[in-house]
Amino acid sequence: MNLKLLMIVAAFITSWCTFSQEHLLVYHGSGNTTQVFRASDKNSVLNPTIKLEQGEVLTVTVVNPNPLLYSYTLKTADIEIKTEEKEVTDLLATFSTILASRSTGFSATVQTNTNRYKNIIEQLTKDINQAKTYIINSDTPESIAQALAFDPTVGFRKALTDINGMPNTQYRFNNANLLSDLNALADSAGVDTFEKEAFKLLNSSLVEKINEIKKQTSFATTQTIWRQDFKISDKSTQISIEIEKIDKNNNTLRRDGNASAPFVINVAVVEPYFKRAILELVPVANITYAGDYNEFYLEDNIVKSRERSKTTINSGIILNVNIKRFGDTKEMAVGLGPGYKFNSQGNDFENFYLSALFSYKNFLRIGAGFGYSQVPTDELKGGIQVGDALPADISDLNDLIQYKEKPSVFLTISFTGLNLTKKK
Repeated sequence: MNLKLLMIVAAFITSWCTFSQEHLLVYHGSGNTTQVFRASDKNSVLNPTIKLEQGEVLTVTVVNPNPLLYSYTLKTADIEIKTEEKEVTDLLATFSTILASRSTGFSATVQTNTNRYKNIIEQLTKDINQAKTYIINSDTPESIAQALAFDPTVGFRKALTDINGMPNTQYRFNNANLLSDLNALADSAGVDTFEKEAFKLLNSSLVEKINEIKKQTSFATTQTIWRQDFKISDKSTQISIEIEKIDKNNNTLRRDGNASAPFVINVAVVEPYFKRAILELVPVANITYAGDYNEFYLEDNIVKSRERSKTTINSGIILNVNIKRFGDTKEMAVGLGPGYKFNSQGNDFENFYLSALFSYKNFLRIGAGFGYSQVPTDELKGGIQVGDALPADISDLNDLIQYKEKPSVFLTISFTGLNLTKKK
């Protein structure tokens, strides 16, 4: 066994790693019925404690948001729907005044075009009001079951379907050429330049309102859920969602969050797991048992030997891989890895073994292993025998001792460790 083999073992065991993630769903209801569910089983939970690794992600999803009427936490849908369209109202009043001021002496063609234009504007106004009604009705939240099932026939999703399904024929809400068609009609309906420009201003205002609604619903079509990820830090954190109405003057809304102050729902308390590296270099104290062997010693400069049981205490290092963590905050772990100690020459292992290690935080590590340790052979170098005098050119008996590998049991203990990988 050599250092190169040890490095191969280390490279192999560093490839092991595991990650996890938690996902919570939020139902946005009315009358304080807003609540949180686990995505894994759809069970309702009240401000649960979520334990995750630092750097991992807690995902929070509002399953039935209404981003046209409410903002959620960071106000990712900062879209405003006004309850009163004063500009359009004023333009419609101006349009009616223009028509009422007309005399009856116009040609039949102009009169027909004017009446047709009037009817189209009235119908288009009804379309806008209908779309606004769909939005207002979407404030009624789905049932919990419908929200968790992402039912497209109720709530906000139904409003999107209804608005996108409005007529797209000429001069209607979803027509792609609406503005150019209306302006062409205004040219034939107006008597003079000022009337035509007034009508076109009305056209632009109406189409602008329609495009605003369509833009909102187009955005929301792909945003029928609101989602936010929270990256876990090294501190316990209370995760909450603030829900508030976008139009502060709208007093007709019914869902939670329609008051003057934001509605706050506590989603979860996040507690990070104990940070522990997957791979550690752990200095340990070893109690090593290698069975019986011959021990050589000097007595009056004469080489002697005796049989003894090798139970020794020495230092060593374990390259430990934490393969399983447990406990309330994963403060405990069990690991496995090679342990070793180099001989005094530094060219081979005096001890080498595979050890299982139990760790409690960074306070204590204890373990047991099996491998080999070096013990003296029964023969000395140079043919020296028991009973011979120590040669004059040898100052240390250890220079004559030869070693062999013998199976051994190791008990280890440590109070620290050096992280070789990023803590998880």
